[in-house]
Amino acid sequence: MSSTSAAERWSSPVLIRFAHRHLWSAPRRTPGEHVVHQRRAFERAGYLVRLFYAFSFLWVIEQMYMWRTLLDVREMNPLWPARWLHHVDLHTGVKVALVFYLLAALAVLAFPELRIFRFLYAVGLLEFMAMVNSPTKINHNLHAWLYCAFIFVLLPNGPWRRRRGIMERYRFLSVVWTAQLAVLFAYTLTGVWKVVEALFAVRDGRVGGFHPSGFSYTVADRLLRTDAQTLIGPFFATHELPGWALFVGTMYLETCSIVVAFRPRLHKVWGLGLIAFHLGTQVVMGFTFNQNVALLALLFVFSPFSPEEFVVKDVLLDLPGVHIVAKRWARRGRGSPPEAIVAHEEPVEAPT
Repeated sequence: MSSTSAAERWSSPVLIRFAHRHLWSAPRRTPGEHVVHQRRAFERAGYLVRLFYAFSFLWVIEQMYMWRTLLDVREMNPLWPARWLHHVDLHTGVKVALVFYLLAALAVLAFPELRIFRFLYAVGLLEFMAMVNSPTKINHNLHAWLYCAFIFVLLPNGPWRRRRGIMERYRFLSVVWTAQLAVLFAYTLTGVWKVVEALFAVRDGRVGGFHPSGFSYTVADRLLRTDAQTLIGPFFATHELPGWALFVGTMYLETCSIVVAFRPRLHKVWGLGLIAFHLGTQVVMGFTFNQNVALLALLFVFSPFSPEEFVVKDVLLDLPGVHIVAKRWARRGRGSPPEAIVAHEEPVEAPT
């Protein structure tokens, strides 16, 4: 390695070097293959964003059953995004916010390429969530959708199809990749919280996530408190080991999610895994987040960065934990490193 390239490597941001060395893994491509892949990714990302705003309008229609309740509220201690309601007539302010939210969603559905409409929709969604969550506990079904709505404001303004330059496509894809990173980070935070809580339970001698009876206790408590009639909840309330295995797998799935942003080969598999997790909460405990399921399908099952070819061996070698073990095994000279775990020499360019 030349002294110039070494100096450039050490002058790059620390986080980028860490991600390049320890997190990033993707198929090797020639410059020509790289350009072809980027063009396909850019085209798919454009459709993905349009579908995001189509779903956004669908959520507005789905949530209209809440409007009557909001309009009937006589007193509200609004969360900070809707604090302006203190300074206007409450009924009028709520009505204006709901109409604004509806019109913004309709406008961005028709013109997703215009940044002003993407921004207005994000603000409208934020105001709606603030009003809905002010009278009761905060619900998390739209949080990830809100993060992506604000991140997509950073997409280029104007017609996307005319952007044919490599750097123009790179900037567009970087925004989509940032949305993926934000969603996966949220799942990692949830997973870390579950792991920490389970460790505290072990320390205190309580039944927790790592205890064979932990998941059964959680399911039974949920069913008794809510009187929910779920498809297979009673089974897991009385059969401990299957629930324990699934819950431990869920902790791994969620905690390691942030790593998947740097491994395009895992996008599809991880998206399906997280969707299965949400499906499980529905059939076992009686609740799920429809918006998160749609978002996982858009960003990961249909990820613009996933390779065209699905190779099971490469996917398995990219799994968190498996990847680092395979790399260390290869470095000790006990076997030749598979292509999936060979460290790249070029800088990290996750979105390309």
